[in-house]
Amino acid sequence: MPINASGWKDIPAEPFDIIINGTSASLDGKLPPVSEKVIGAHSLVYDMMYGAQPTVFLNWAQQHQPTCQRMDGLGMLVGQAAEAFYLWRGVYPKTKMVIEEVRRIIQQA
Repeated sequence: MPINASGWKDIPAEPFDIIINGTSASLDGKLPPVSEKVIGAHSLVYDMMYGAQPTVFLNWAQQHQPTCQRMDGLGMLVGQAAEAFYLWRGVYPKTKMVIEEVRRIIQQA
């Protein structure tokens, strides 16, 4: 399966398997200029930003395609930290437990 990239104006108006928001838009509660037509019923919509609540980007995806899968960037953050920990200590942390604990902490903040 090919991997394609383009500028905002050249994104085809068709569903993609994976849509990743790698912009800083979510930091300001904004949406990148992408069409809802890129989200299909089985798309994975991923925002590299994470927080106590879903990002504007993830809420936007749910509004336009309720059945799409949505994920934030917490797993990536913890996964990268786990790899670094492994390089230093030779042991992989239990990332699922770490993600659950970080989610609990940010919910309380």
